[in-house]
Amino acid sequence: MLQAFHPDLSARAQRDLERLGVEVRLGTMVSQIDDGGVSIGKADGDAQNDTETERIDSTCVLWAVGLKSEPVADSVGTQRTKDGRIRVNADLSIPGYPYAFATGDLMAYVDPKHDREVPGVAQGAIQSGSFVGRVIAKEIAGGSRSSLGAFRYTDKGSMATIGRARAVAEVGSLRFGGFFAWLLWSAVHILFLIGFRNKVLAVLEWSWLYVFWSRGARLITGRSVKPNPVSPMGAIRG
Repeated sequence: MLQAFHPDLSARAQRDLERLGVEVRLGTMVSQIDDGGVSIGKADGDAQNDTETERIDSTCVLWAVGLKSEPVADSVGTQRTKDGRIRVNADLSIPGYPYAFATGDLMAYVDPKHDREVPGVAQGAIQSGSFVGRVIAKEIAGGSRSSLGAFRYTDKGSMATIGRARAVAEVGSLRFGGFFAWLLWSAVHILFLIGFRNKVLAVLEWSWLYVFWSRGARLITGRSVKPNPVSPMGAIRG
């Protein structure tokens, strides 16, 4: 889990989830979902024919599997990853289409500086979009895009919140978790909110939720079942 993080932080995140009562299943994939629950099997096997498929009964299933590429990627006849992202050149142009580019979540690009694929997060989208903008501006001005060199991704750090006062953070060579990482995650999110009023309201609301253990969301569960109409005579006969 959390493959974008260092293995130590991934292990800590798993421990935090388990302390919250979450049962973590790794190396498995869902083969079927229906009204009564899910069926899971080994991730490296044939989920449909796996004899070791396990059934988990539940009336509430939450699906959170990440991102899927935009349908426009289907019209590009170039090499793509298994999740549908387009593999791009060093200038983020699409192979075979020098004047078409893919950025953000749609691109699959291995940064030569870190020898790792650029993650599909906001900072990757911002940096790649800005780079392509400079490429286009350079060529409009009559220059050569080669003068800009290859795209270089600057990892400003990654953070993930696990729950109340629980988070993991990785900034450069620094790796930490727990309450301090949770505070840092909160501060960064508030910092990037637009408008002073929104920042103040977020601080006040989060403080209230933290102090009084209140919930930020309310769910209406259960169904209102109307009783079957029964005639007075039927009730007497019963």
